[in-house]
Amino acid sequence: MRVVLLSTPTRVYTPNYIVPSGIISIAAYLEQCGHEVRVVDAAALREPNDSIVRRVAEFAPHVIGIGGIITAYAYIIALTQDLKKSLPKVPLVLGGQVSINNDKNCFRHMAIDYIVHGYGEIGMEKLIRHFQGQLPIEAIPGISYLDKGDIVTNPGREFFKNDDEKPLTA
Repeated sequence: MRVVLLSTPTRVYTPNYIVPSGIISIAAYLEQCGHEVRVVDAAALREPNDSIVRRVAEFAPHVIGIGGIITAYAYIIALTQDLKKSLPKVPLVLGGQVSINNDKNCFRHMAIDYIVHGYGEIGMEKLIRHFQGQLPIEAIPGISYLDKGDIVTNPGREFFKNDDEKPLTA
């Protein structure tokens, strides 16, 4: 599948100068699993949302992942709403610190479809397999989603038990 992963700004007054290590770690793992991945570093680009949406749409993704910290909350709200308007059928998956103990607000205000909790490599890849019809949603630990308007959070988390299992970042 084609996957776009988006970083988000940590502050509004200056571009980020650090590499989005979480996003590129997830990208490397998804590539290792056979998916085609594009990283859009919106935190560094600092382009208007319509430009970011255009960059995402050009890749024609099957799924979009967005990560961020709590200072990106308002930015993620606006960006997810713009992405959903432009690509209404593409699932939007949120990850990162912004979602910690914040599921209800994220689902209420952001145009997201899923949240992957904790380290996102394995959860995101399993979610992609769900989109491909290979795995039931209930079998994916550590994700949240809406079911008839109610937030469902699958228990547990999956992560690499040995760091040597992780690929080098993309």
